[in-house]
Amino acid sequence: MDFAEEDEKDDDDKETNVRPLADEKYYERHFSVILNTALRLYRRLFDATELALLGGFERMGMDTRRLLIRLSQRQARWFRVPQLRYSEISSIPEAVAELQAAGWCIGGTWHCFSRDFNSKN
Repeated sequence: MDFAEEDEKDDDDKETNVRPLADEKYYERHFSVILNTALRLYRRLFDATELALLGGFERMGMDTRRLLIRLSQRQARWFRVPQLRYSEISSIPEAVAELQAAGWCIGGTWHCFSRDFNSKN
C-alpha cells in the first residue's frame, strides 16, 4: 500500500467515525433543567415580577422558547429580527411577537431583552 492509499483509508475511517448528535435540541432540555433548578433552589432571590416572567416560560410556544434560549446564549443584547436565522424555528417574527407580549423583549425592528442576562454585575 502506498501513501496515497493510506491517506484515502484514513479519510474513510474519519467519515465513518463521525456521529450526528442524538438530540439536536439538547439545549432546550438543558435550559429547562437549569431554569427549574434555579427556581427550586433560589426562588427567594427573585422578585414577584421575575418569578412571573420565569414561570411563564413553560406556557410559551415551542418556537418562542427556542428563540428565547438561543438569544439568551448570545453576547449581544440587541438583535435585528430579519437577520435571525434558526432552522428549528418555523416563524421567528411570531416567536418575537410572543416574547414581546410576555414581557421578554421590547419592540421595533431591533429587539432586546428586558432583562440583562449577560450582566457581570
